[in-house]
Amino acid sequence: MKKVILLLITIAIILILLARPVTAKITDCTAEYSNIPINTQCQVNMVDLHPTQANIGLYQVEYTKAWLNLIDSGKSQIFPSINEFLQQKIVPVVIGPEGKLYMVDNHHTMRAIWDYYQGEPNIKVSIKILQNWQDKSDFWTAMQTNNYTYLGPPGAEINPREIPNSIGDLTDDPYRAAVGMAMQWGFFEKPQGEAKYFYELKWGDCLKKQGFDLGEELDRSEIFRTIAFLSELREQNQINRICNVPVSEGKTLAEISQDLE
Repeated sequence: MKKVILLLITIAIILILLARPVTAKITDCTAEYSNIPINTQCQVNMVDLHPTQANIGLYQVEYTKAWLNLIDSGKSQIFPSINEFLQQKIVPVVIGPEGKLYMVDNHHTMRAIWDYYQGEPNIKVSIKILQNWQDKSDFWTAMQTNNYTYLGPPGAEINPREIPNSIGDLTDDPYRAAVGMAMQWGFFEKPQGEAKYFYELKWGDCLKKQGFDLGEELDRSEIFRTIAFLSELREQNQINRICNVPVSEGKTLAEISQDLE
């Protein structure tokens, strides 16, 4: 009888181990980035990534840094280490002129990592190659056409040369942070596919266009006020028409308030 029980326990342990998700190790990219095939996933030094937007929401970056600290202190039940976290936060990139890597998404996560390690250039991050456009003469036009960069709202676009060369030099846009937190609290969700890129920045610019005025310092009350403003547009069935950005139904302001109590 004891042998049967021991056998059952052994089988149960094996089944549990087999059921655990296994993260495949992502190896380093080849030194010559220009030769990496499309769809390849590999790791590079974070310093080699170039932004494709000028601004981020630093308020939300601070949230991610707090999460990194939780992981680093061994208190996360999801990620055993920051390296494991980075293995799963894959940055989509486009190979551009001179073989440079232009990141299409995850600017906030990368900035949080950058700040957390104080700009340490050799931190490894995972990437996936979307396109190899190093020989495109109209590189930035192609990037805009495919929603791989955000240069600002129509009529007020910046020159691509104005985008900082380093993740650490991205400047703060509190409107983007307010929208990002509204999404994090469940007001609406990102669309699928390439429409998700730069989604919060577009919403932030829409808020500015509508004359919505954030306070001098972004805090929880300002985020609630942002959601209330967007809620009013939603109730008037104006939200899609005014902002011209796809939006899915999400929680109401009352539901969000209840969740955060």
